[in-house]
Amino acid sequence: MRKAVLVAAMAVLVLFTGSTGPLRSAAAAPPAGRELFSPPTGFWIMRSDGSNALYGPTSASADWTVAQWNIPTELPTFQNGVTQNQFARVSIEADGSVTLSQYGDALSCRKQYASGMSDVHEFDLFLRPNNGTPPGYPKATTGPSARLGELSHIFHAIEVEPRSVEAKDASCQVTKAVFLTAIVLANPSKRQTIFYQLRLGAFTAIGSSLSSINLPPFWFGKGTDPRTARTGYFGYDDSISSYEQEPVAINKPSKFALDLLPRFTALIREGAQFELDQNLSHWIISGAYHGEIVWGHIRVSSHWQNFSLAAQQK
Repeated sequence: MRKAVLVAAMAVLVLFTGSTGPLRSAAAAPPAGRELFSPPTGFWIMRSDGSNALYGPTSASADWTVAQWNIPTELPTFQNGVTQNQFARVSIEADGSVTLSQYGDALSCRKQYASGMSDVHEFDLFLRPNNGTPPGYPKATTGPSARLGELSHIFHAIEVEPRSVEAKDASCQVTKAVFLTAIVLANPSKRQTIFYQLRLGAFTAIGSSLSSINLPPFWFGKGTDPRTARTGYFGYDDSISSYEQEPVAINKPSKFALDLLPRFTALIREGAQFELDQNLSHWIISGAYHGEIVWGHIRVSSHWQNFSLAAQQK
């Protein structure tokens, strides 16, 4: 079923124009490559304290994880495919799809991070395939890591439907929700990591109204994580409009299918200004995640299914 979804999705595949500007549509879809992660057999929950420890799975064989970064109170153990508390809810549906919900009503406006920096309180709720970090748990990886220098395409497909976005008030400096999909690129040779986050849609409270917004792409990590002081940290927030595709709309299912490799190649080249390693053979696809981020007093819910990430060799 996943292969059929990916092949169908490739009909709307987009290719890169050669810079970090917009992309254009392709006339035909190339064949799919090797799937890098298997579909989830179940989900663990990752501790929010930075330890990466997992707990409370749907089953002992679960090979994906729910990440709950900066949640004020951690989610409880899964019961009958559901975990929930006053801040979030995750429901594993009968068909394997997942519904994520975040309740920011009581979220603080600002947070003191590990580095000592005070910033707006960002609460992330993500789904991610297990990749061996932390070790000792079932993995969703399907084989050797894919090296960028050996690939001709990286095909990514995903389906999402935002079910609700509701701002309770706009008393915080930032009241915003983002739906995204992300790929993690690792460089063991230079001990560098790139978090590539592709915003599929964003909503913000302006006064008493809620509006869809198109935020411009930007580097949010240029060598050091300001929140943890971790070095070798790089991050890029991209927009689906960079691929000349429309952002998500509330209560409307959206299907996305992209070739990410040209974008990655261009961003690594652009990252030379931050001393990012330019050898593509040093970079591997080490992970992925997708889901929601909220800031401020906002409630959101979204439905996710048919994740695919496939690499095609040269």
